[in-house]
Amino acid sequence: MSLAADFVTSDIFLTVACISLVLLLVYTYAAYTNSSLKFQQHQSKLPPENDVDSRPPIHFNPAPLPNKHGAWVNLTSSGETATAFEDCFIETQHGCCLPQHMTPAAQKRFMYTLPDGTKVQPRTVVDIFTLLPTKRLTIIGDSMSEQVFEGLLMQLTQMKVQIETSSDPIPGARLGRKPFPVLKRFYLPQFNATLQYAKSYRFALNAKFAQYASGINSTYTLSPEQLSFVLSESDVIVVNFGLHYISKKEKSEFHPAMTALVEAFAAERLKQNGLTKKFIIRDLFPSFSSIPNPSRPGLCSKRHVVFYKWYNRLLKGLAKKYSMTFWEVGYLYNDRADAKLGLTKTGKRDCLHFCHNVFIFEPVINGLYSVLFGLMDGQRKE
Repeated sequence: MSLAADFVTSDIFLTVACISLVLLLVYTYAAYTNSSLKFQQHQSKLPPENDVDSRPPIHFNPAPLPNKHGAWVNLTSSGETATAFEDCFIETQHGCCLPQHMTPAAQKRFMYTLPDGTKVQPRTVVDIFTLLPTKRLTIIGDSMSEQVFEGLLMQLTQMKVQIETSSDPIPGARLGRKPFPVLKRFYLPQFNATLQYAKSYRFALNAKFAQYASGINSTYTLSPEQLSFVLSESDVIVVNFGLHYISKKEKSEFHPAMTALVEAFAAERLKQNGLTKKFIIRDLFPSFSSIPNPSRPGLCSKRHVVFYKWYNRLLKGLAKKYSMTFWEVGYLYNDRADAKLGLTKTGKRDCLHFCHNVFIFEPVINGLYSVLFGLMDGQRKE
């Protein structure tokens, strides 16, 4: 006992204790300094506080969210309702949702519930271009394809993604007040990618092009040479035709025109770098006869819906024959007569085009992401 007491009070013990205390203090200070430095380095990488809200979040290729896990539900929060009927964010061809769309029945969005009951948000246009860095995504088609394009552009604008706009006449374009065809380009510096749109009502064979060019049917008809230019300026192409093949004669032209179109896609694959290009053929959205809704005359009636089943079967068969992707999304809108423009500001009825708000095309954008994810994932595995 006395030996232990003597050792505790000895000079050796006191010296060791003092050295240990000094080392502990040095280690503690070093750890604090290192932690503080790391925090400052991390903090220096953050954008200025007033810039945080203006930068969209960057997601790193989240898994696709199948539309089968979603359903149209009424908007429940006042914030969502206000968002649904605020400005379109961009100048659209057919306009924003009007007062008649402010009924509870028309205030809907597509909500997703996973098998385990988890509620999730749909994939966005930011997810799409995170998946497509440096790529040129081109949409070709009529006014319904234009609405899909506008839906993407609206969401980009809403999410405050920087956009640089240009418009280039396609070789052989008819010039004037409204030159045609034109390739509209929306460059996104954040992704070094470009969203593009080429408006076209019809695709004509060379032999048929002259007859279209002489009459009213020449409006927005794309020639094979002009299509070839658009394809050369694109990496991913989403296309749809059909709504302007209405008359009996036009219907008879649909099959050969679409066959020639898909054959042009197949030929593009044989060119240099052609194998990396992706072609997506979209189905047609349903339209409704211009009959007022009995309970809400400003809206369209659910009666006499047109599904374009024959056109869709033909497009799907061509996609399968040439090993291309057929994208089915129109069925999600079979019961959305309330989302059509209905009575426009000018008093005309329009039961073909959708009114524009940020929610209507969410399942389209989500579905496009799923299709692109599968295509790009396949490319990564090749």
